[in-house]
Amino acid sequence: METSTTNTAYNKPLRPVLRQSTSLSKSNPTKQKDLVSFNEFQDMVINYSLQILRQIINTHQMDVKMPPEFVASILLAIGTTREPHQKAFFLQDIESLSSKLGHIALTTPWLHFLLPDLYASIAHCLKLHHNHLSITNKQLRNLLKLQKNKEALHNHCTYAIACTVQATYFFLCRYFITTALRADLSLIMDILSNPNVLHC
Repeated sequence: METSTTNTAYNKPLRPVLRQSTSLSKSNPTKQKDLVSFNEFQDMVINYSLQILRQIINTHQMDVKMPPEFVASILLAIGTTREPHQKAFFLQDIESLSSKLGHIALTTPWLHFLLPDLYASIAHCLKLHHNHLSITNKQLRNLLKLQKNKEALHNHCTYAIACTVQATYFFLCRYFITTALRADLSLIMDILSNPNVLHC
């Protein structure tokens, strides 16, 4: 009696696994979507070069690099800042560029040393946005007062913080490209354009 109970207890967890294996062996997309595509699974096992999360993993060369089209899009974005007539930028543009460069820095450690100037520019823009809105926008001032109110409900405070952050970030204002920031962007573009040092 104990043996039969033990067998049924061990067999219960296997039933969903057996159903999944059966559904995978008999593919019928009209009734049920396959849990795993066999072609993709086969490529991951056989192919030595895979692109996962915007990173090319090469098991023959034992290296990880960025897709060329992703690097090309960043070079195009940086190239616009090097033009003589381009003297200002929006916060949203520099933030998008810095996030992409941060992704490339995962495989190029030297890039970490050039990103602080971009982060400092973003922090400076956010501070100016916050100061300007706190003076000119009455609704933002009320939200700031609500955040400091200790008797306010937690949901109201979190909502005020979210609205403040959103208003500060999406405020449109141009800022001049400093000489140091332009020099860093030019250096990053020159290095990324050189394939010999891209994956060092």
